[in-house]
Amino acid sequence: MALGDCPAYEDLAVEREQAATLWVAGQMSRCSHDSVATGLYGGLLLRDGQVGASLIWLEKSLLLDPDQPGVAADYALALAAIGETDASSALAQQVLNRNDVPGDLETLLDDLIRRSAWEYGFQVVVGAGVSNNIAFEPDLDSLELTFGDDGRALIPLADPSSAQTQTFDQQSAQWTGRYSRGDIVVTPRLGVSARSAGEIETAEYRSVAYDVWLRKGATALGVGGSDVSFATDQDRREWFVGLDRTLAVQSPCALAVGARYEQIDNVQDLYDARTWTVVADALCPNGWELQAALGWDFARNDRAGGDKRTMAIAAAQTWALSEGSLRLSGDLVRESDADKYSEFLARGAPRVVDTLRLGASWEWPLTARWSVLSQISHVNQMSNMSLFDVTGSEISISVIYKR
Repeated sequence: MALGDCPAYEDLAVEREQAATLWVAGQMSRCSHDSVATGLYGGLLLRDGQVGASLIWLEKSLLLDPDQPGVAADYALALAAIGETDASSALAQQVLNRNDVPGDLETLLDDLIRRSAWEYGFQVVVGAGVSNNIAFEPDLDSLELTFGDDGRALIPLADPSSAQTQTFDQQSAQWTGRYSRGDIVVTPRLGVSARSAGEIETAEYRSVAYDVWLRKGATALGVGGSDVSFATDQDRREWFVGLDRTLAVQSPCALAVGARYEQIDNVQDLYDARTWTVVADALCPNGWELQAALGWDFARNDRAGGDKRTMAIAAAQTWALSEGSLRLSGDLVRESDADKYSEFLARGAPRVVDTLRLGASWEWPLTARWSVLSQISHVNQMSNMSLFDVTGSEISISVIYKR
């Protein structure tokens, strides 16, 4: 059903694609039940790379009016983009069975039907930046010790710590594959990354991360791990197993839940741990991404503070601009120890650490494969013990190649 005064395809004749996405998005609060406007918005989101959001609006458009071959073709493209190649091919075949499909659309649908079940891609990022606290250390020249109910002493540190401003360079590469057969999709991934920061060894690292996810319908099972090597004695190895469940898509947001078990092995085994995490995600068609998580970190050895509990909330918003896209993000994490960290700090109370992270990034496409990414981030870590009060910010610019 089409409603009067809602966006239609002919309205885009004089609009640039990204500007058109913003203009149509502003009309959707009153046109969310218009079959043409919802299909138009879904198609624009798809071309802007917001595949998850596009699926919501394209599906809604087809529910309002199934007799839209162009919208159905976009929906088939979006399904193919998330690995649902069999569902995409089946829908493309349904549309081709019509007698009124334009020639250019028929070619596109034929390609979807013949698409291989195996696909892959990779991305390389090379960048540099500057941080005002490259090793993320507190500004601390003395430490307050507490005794009994009201005793305290301020002890000068023999080796004070302070924030150091330093440039850095970083590189990463990631390969992703996707194999589908029937309603089963297998997604392997392998990534490597490295950072160097002049003579500040505590800020340098190299890492290798890998995972494989097996999805059947709305449920996915994954295993993976990582190996992180530092220039100093902080190396660690992690592996995990996870279970995700995508819930029924409901306007205005798609919802998912997940659980993960992880084991962490450090070169200093005092910090070895096992963790459980449960997560709830929401992906909204207006560009909002929301997440809430609850975690339990069980010490495997006699770690100061013992076990931990973690609570986290995160939010991000992405906007399509006339040149590229802007993304703002933020998260707040609280870590609480189960036992006292030290009887001489905070009068023997368990340690509580609150961490606020804020970030902004702007990606500007140069060509179909090349783009420039600029990022700025700020971290503020606060605790009931001054030993763990740390702040730091950094800015970087990177070149990205995608294939």
